[in-house]
Amino acid sequence: MLKTALHRFNFLPGAIRSNLLHTQGSFSLLKPFMQVAFIVDPLSQLQVGHDTSVALMEALQKRGHRIFCLGLADLYWDQGETWGSVEEIVLDLGADPWYEVKERRLLPLSQMQAVWMRKDPPVDAAYLYAT
Repeated sequence: MLKTALHRFNFLPGAIRSNLLHTQGSFSLLKPFMQVAFIVDPLSQLQVGHDTSVALMEALQKRGHRIFCLGLADLYWDQGETWGSVEEIVLDLGADPWYEVKERRLLPLSQMQAVWMRKDPPVDAAYLYAT
């Protein structure tokens, strides 16, 4: 029965599926979060109440997800994988600045459940290369 129940969740990405905990014939989320990266302009240039990237980050944080940010210059390719120098942030839209950097680290972007490319124009060679 457990094998059949687990089969129902095979459509979920592995990182989310691995967070499921089987208890008494049903599933619950042990760690109900995703790691979401935003490739954006410098955070200090984003405006609360104007930039939709900030609104997206706020909505994700309210749902318990972890937010990571990086710029185009923070991306690199190594041994067949895209990596980024990311900053994990926590938002406090009433503070100045509106974000706090919890941690800076190098991560393969494959560890993220979603990566948003939210870079403002110009669409130049660096942008095209990154996408």
